[in-house]
Amino acid sequence: MINRLDKKIEEYVSYKVAEYLDNNKWKIISCNPPGGHGGICLLDKNRSKGGIVPDIIAGKGDYILIIESKPFFSSGVLKDVEKLESINENHIFNLAQRLGASDRWSENWQDYVQKAVAIKEIKQNEADKIPRNYIIFLANEKNENIKTIIGNQSIIKKLE
Repeated sequence: MINRLDKKIEEYVSYKVAEYLDNNKWKIISCNPPGGHGGICLLDKNRSKGGIVPDIIAGKGDYILIIESKPFFSSGVLKDVEKLESINENHIFNLAQRLGASDRWSENWQDYVQKAVAIKEIKQNEADKIPRNYIIFLANEKNENIKTIIGNQSIIKKLE
């Protein structure tokens, strides 16, 4: 599927990162790139207004990755960071209900929910604009491997 996608579009980045996570034993809970249907909407107070539909939600153990993808930094990465930063305890409570997570997990979600952005490539001055508690996935088509930049304040220190 990935080989048939235009490598300049968001779907390519999303599917490549989802494949990488799957290969590293992460469970893909939701993959909903643009044009996709059926992704998990994280509701704010059980109503769709204020709901957030991330491009990828993945889990491993108690950890949850919430990822937004873009092909290029200039195509809206900072808006995606704003979207991820708007996630609140209501969104997380809704996710916890869907996942059947324990009360302990729900009460301490800040210790388990890792925000991330996925992009084809990024310059250092652009990466400096991403919060230090994020992971950046680099899905450049020239290199078949995904490169990760794990912020020094990230919850997750290793993805494999």
